[in-house]
Amino acid sequence: MALLHPFLVQLVILQCCASPTYAQWRFNWSSITPSESLYYHDCYDGLQCARLQAPLDWENPGNPRKVAIAIVRLPAKVPIADDRYGGAVLVNPGGPGGSGVTQVVSHGKNMQTIIDSDHGGLHFDMIGFDPRGVGFSTPKLECFPDYLSRQYWVSTAKAEGMLGSSNISFGIRWARRQSLMQSCVNQGASDPNSIGHFMNSVPVVQDMINIIERHGEWRESALETFMEASRRHPALTLQARQTIPLSFLQEKHKWRKGEEKLLYWGVSYGTVIGQLFASMHPHRVSRMLLDAVVDPSGYLNSPWNALIGDSDPIFDRFFYYCSIFEACPFYGQSILELRRQFDELLQSLDQSPIAVPATRENAPDVITRSDLLFELKESVYCPVQKFPYLAHVMAGLWNNNGTLLARRKQAALLSMTPQEYQRYKCTPQDAFSGYCQKPGAWEDETPAAIMCSDNAYLENSTQAQFHELAGVLQSRSYIMGSYWTEQQMVCVGWKYRASWRHEGTLNSSSTSPLLFIGNTLDPVTPLLSAMEAASRFPGSAVLHQNSVGHTFLSSPSLCTAKIVRAYFQDGSLPEPDTMCPPDELPFQMPADDDLSSEVTQLSKALRELAYNCRS
Repeated sequence: MALLHPFLVQLVILQCCASPTYAQWRFNWSSITPSESLYYHDCYDGLQCARLQAPLDWENPGNPRKVAIAIVRLPAKVPIADDRYGGAVLVNPGGPGGSGVTQVVSHGKNMQTIIDSDHGGLHFDMIGFDPRGVGFSTPKLECFPDYLSRQYWVSTAKAEGMLGSSNISFGIRWARRQSLMQSCVNQGASDPNSIGHFMNSVPVVQDMINIIERHGEWRESALETFMEASRRHPALTLQARQTIPLSFLQEKHKWRKGEEKLLYWGVSYGTVIGQLFASMHPHRVSRMLLDAVVDPSGYLNSPWNALIGDSDPIFDRFFYYCSIFEACPFYGQSILELRRQFDELLQSLDQSPIAVPATRENAPDVITRSDLLFELKESVYCPVQKFPYLAHVMAGLWNNNGTLLARRKQAALLSMTPQEYQRYKCTPQDAFSGYCQKPGAWEDETPAAIMCSDNAYLENSTQAQFHELAGVLQSRSYIMGSYWTEQQMVCVGWKYRASWRHEGTLNSSSTSPLLFIGNTLDPVTPLLSAMEAASRFPGSAVLHQNSVGHTFLSSPSLCTAKIVRAYFQDGSLPEPDTMCPPDELPFQMPADDDLSSEVTQLSKALRELAYNCRS
């Protein structure tokens, strides 16, 4: 294979160096005893972790069953006795089933850089939490007996191919999703105290209330501890702003029981949680940033059939960027010619999958149409990061060489080697320890448990109805249609019943203004959803980022970042119809690409986030 373009080499460097290594994830959460107050323990190289105990059933707190919410805190850059301390921002990375712990450990410092101000402004804690049943929170809805059985499930799914990959693919995928559903149901749907009945979105809102209340309690106690230490050791006051009377700080950081307010950054499905919170507890909102906005009425009450219309137009941009930027191996070719070659490649893979021989880096493999479509699905979420890699993958495929895609495919499957599995003895009982669970593990069943409990619409659907739905979704996007259909199949026959649901409208007239952000083209959360959501929360604003991909962080934009920072600093909102340009397009590095000296901290943070984007 030809040498990679220098642009792709730099892209790989950015990806490899920003996220924690596997070794850095080795924190044993079981070493922390759950408690009803926040007691932090050092973890993850400079962070602090806690397990917050809460009722399994918020409507029946006397029930002896409890949950333990995993929480990680990236401390603010100033001490709590500094008047520049701005509080704690809770983050939810989406999903459903995304891990806030993973988000903060991986990207918390860059997110903190976006909202902090080093010029006399506020500095914030970043708090990631794993919603109940997710990630390192316990208990979990275990649908697999162990890690390797889950890995087998994932690898065989890849081998079977997507919906539409053969004339029997629909039946196979239907049976596969039903086997997952039944496996989850068999773990305790008949038990009224199973976690599966309490993983929907509304109890998570109450967990967030609990977190901010406990943080208020912790904040007041932490300041008292500082004041006591400063009385014994006056030199400690030098850590704080000496011009600020401690009585002022006492009042500022006082725990206001039952009245603590939320600072929140929610992404994708996290915007559903945010809108629920703002509707149910409008007086509790201080700042709420909702990026890549999901229409909650569609998510909660109907099939997800109207969200994916931007996916194919995003991929059309791939051909445009390739035709105009030299970093693309197809530079100079016409868009029509590139499209024709791509269509021919898909047809060819239908009839003649590409055989890939073994090398030192990969096992023998076969590249199919499904493999390429899966890569397209990943790329439309994160075009700045993934379009360059996709171009080199396609260049290889056009030359009957699937080695690069085979390596990506196998790396995704082999997230833990058999040697690591044996060494760390990964059983269901200790899978949340950090030795056995890597970021992104246990993804199939967790989103299903949340989504199917939130949305009962699909429960009684038939196979014939799903055939019809698949046709509708496929007509809207050949890239996302099959994937989106299959994601919903698992809800058919779901037996867990959410014990607490929000039945009212999602709106508010008294909450603090919210800031919604939407991209020009987003594969699953169109800009229109942000506009419709803002109309339900009077006084709120929509910021339009003129980029393609999922979330504003998929494309670096100093314009957007500065507006987000201003919002968290003082609540200011952008003017109506504000549109921010991206600073970088796929295949187009900015002129100042010296990350060590010439680019500001904010620019570096934005680029690292964009180049570590995940679908």
